[in-house]
Amino acid sequence: YINNLTSSNNYAMSPVFNIAACYGNNIRLAWSQHGTLESGYDYGYLYVSANSGSSWATTGTMPTNFPMGTVNYYNLSDAYKTSTFRIKYFITSDSSVVYTGLKVHWVALQRY
Repeated sequence: YINNLTSSNNYAMSPVFNIAACYGNNIRLAWSQHGTLESGYDYGYLYVSANSGSSWATTGTMPTNFPMGTVNYYNLSDAYKTSTFRIKYFITSDSSVVYTGLKVHWVALQRY
């Protein structure tokens, strides 16, 4: 996401994945990103859904500065290991200072 779309909300959403076979296993979501957001005014979030996106849970607010190659992890509880799993990467920006935004390079499910 580039951060020159002032006063906006933007997102990228995955297709639905069937990860029901992962139930009972230690699975985490991993992703690589880099970029900068305006601290205290612009925010990035990663959401997960167990029901094709009918409802979402946030994995937390992203820090505002990510060096190139930063890898993040989120452990998935069994509640999300369904046949209708989906993720959404979301950024919200105000209308003042413009930074580079956040860029996602890859996303993966990993056994740990």
